[in-house]
Amino acid sequence: MAYQETMHRKEGFDAFVSSAAFWTRLLKGILPGGNDSVVASGFQGALNFDVTGKAAVPFHVLFDGTKVGVAPALHATPQGTITLPDELLMRLLSGVASWATVLASNQVQVTGAPGAAKAAGALFGQLKAARGGSGPSAWATRWWTNRVIKKSGVVREAH
Repeated sequence: MAYQETMHRKEGFDAFVSSAAFWTRLLKGILPGGNDSVVASGFQGALNFDVTGKAAVPFHVLFDGTKVGVAPALHATPQGTITLPDELLMRLLSGVASWATVLASNQVQVTGAPGAAKAAGALFGQLKAARGGSGPSAWATRWWTNRVIKKSGVVREAH
């Protein structure tokens, strides 16, 4: 991978983490379309996303009852860790890849609490559902996802 392409992807991942952190703070811990699927996962605590690859930006998601928060860097005491390549993360965010398929084919490593995989699946599922919906929340989710995905250079646009 060329230096410029790596920097382009790094900017996309940085944009993803910083904008996800901003939106979850702005929306006071509510994901687009609500948190029903995440709450139903029953996961509590921090879930690290240890993203590998040249353009990787690790981050964590905090599950606190009915609220969700995204923050840069790995959490010091996570309840679980999801390890996956940077390109796969972008494919999951864009809807090109399915969490169930990725998990079943061992493309990700999940450690920690038994509910970690279910919580991660709920997050990706909620983004996919929000993108496919109608109204301002769906529009904003599609715009944000497409912007981040395109900037990453991994996938042209979310489906």
